[in-house]
Amino acid sequence: DAATLYLYDVIDPYFGVSAMSFAAALMPLRDAERITLRINSPGGDVFEGRTIASLLSDFADRLTVQVDGLAASAATTVALAGGKLRMAPGSMFMIHNAWTYCVGNKNDLLARASLLDKVDTELVNEYAAKSGQTVEAVTAWMNAETWMNAEETVANGFADSVGSADEEQ
Repeated sequence: DAATLYLYDVIDPYFGVSAMSFAAALMPLRDAERITLRINSPGGDVFEGRTIASLLSDFADRLTVQVDGLAASAATTVALAGGKLRMAPGSMFMIHNAWTYCVGNKNDLLARASLLDKVDTELVNEYAAKSGQTVEAVTAWMNAETWMNAEETVANGFADSVGSADEEQ
């Protein structure tokens, strides 16, 4: 009746954890009464992370996310997909503006900048809704690439508690 998944790698469709491999690991657990997702990830591909978060949203009412070490970048959107988010003592949560590599002429670069702006807008709105913080505050945190320790992650509204996975919350 209880299952645990681990996201202990980069989120990436070519190396690390892809949305497809995550779905393959998650689907056999669809009948579990409780699921714990343990995260230690520097993030990675934002769209793979969004897909994983979307998959997890179907399980949110019975999903607890435990950040064991790091939830950074794309891994933060995965972490926020659970019903509860618990930070292990000493763990970190990092948000920043989306970035990419781009080669091309000025039109290619402007188009890529426009895409990054759209991604950032989506992330700001999601973070603000989850945390209860203002769009302006979240935008400032993302502009600064903000690293939060476990206690700050709770104080800023992203997580529910600090504790170990073995503790009942």
